[in-house]
Amino acid sequence: EVQLLELNGSGQTGTATLRSNSDNTTLVTLRVTEWPRDPQPVHIHDGTCENLGGVAYRLKDINFGDSETPNVKVKLDDLRTGNFAINIHDSLQRQDEYTACGNIPPLP
Repeated sequence: EVQLLELNGSGQTGTATLRSNSDNTTLVTLRVTEWPRDPQPVHIHDGTCENLGGVAYRLKDINFGDSETPNVKVKLDDLRTGNFAINIHDSLQRQDEYTACGNIPPLP
């Protein structure tokens, strides 16, 4: 589970749950608070919330506080390097505005 922390005074927080699928893909489920009326793009980015890189994997947009992407084409263990973060964008029109972010923790 990844804690999504508020950015830029958005008031938005939440969790992302990542589960390994048998076909070497990853299920990503997000639940957030304080969502806007419009869909919010959400991605797994290279880097960390403190040093965000480019989009590595696209997830389904958040609608009414929820998003579920059943088959992200990457193994869960490959995401658990400490070099990926889940980042939520304000809206389709304002993708350069970030509302919440959470670092995917590395394997122990």
